[in-house]
Amino acid sequence: MRAPGSQVGDNLFLSGQTVRGVFTGYDLGELTHLNLFSAENFADDWQIEKIQISTYDKGQLKTYVLTNISLTLMSPGRGVSLPLKAAAAADWVGKEFRMENIAFPSYALHVETGTLLAGPIGDGAWSALWRLKKVPGTDFYWIENKWKTGWRMHMESGPLTAAVIPDGAWSAHWIIQPAPGGGYSIENRYRTGSKIFLSGGKLIASIPSAADMSGAGWVMRELK
Repeated sequence: MRAPGSQVGDNLFLSGQTVRGVFTGYDLGELTHLNLFSAENFADDWQIEKIQISTYDKGQLKTYVLTNISLTLMSPGRGVSLPLKAAAAADWVGKEFRMENIAFPSYALHVETGTLLAGPIGDGAWSALWRLKKVPGTDFYWIENKWKTGWRMHMESGPLTAAVIPDGAWSAHWIIQPAPGGGYSIENRYRTGSKIFLSGGKLIASIPSAADMSGAGWVMRELK
């Protein structure tokens, strides 16, 4: 893992095992790439579900998340460089993905019971798959469910929910931007300042307090 003028490294993965490696960096500056190298004594194929990197840049915690990484036939001593800059919201249009919380990694947004909830749910559940659609002529997006056709996240009556709602309803328009702690923040157009977040594991959409901001970062994980 390299930052301008410095680098740190360790063995994050062992062949045939499922492990979690941890880096902690302080004031490394902005990280731009994660460089992964195979060891000299083996060549292997890797399917990496998630890598999360947290570092302090000038005293501010920054988190970078990489998901669904495939390293195929990487011979000993060779490596791959993965960019750490988060994709823009526009890059997710036309894709199907899960929306998972950074502070509560096992929690994904879903409508399995007919109500918008956040909690553990299997990858095979269509109720936890979402699509972004651009609201024409704006920087906002609709967030639509795959399983419940036409259902969009909205705040028309105040609380966050998902249901069929007209195109013109600003309560179903969302601005999606990189969050300070990593992932994306999701803010409503109609209820200015209201973001989707988890507080103590509870799904809320309102103006988050400073203490709640850690639960306002979301990862979009495409299933392939």
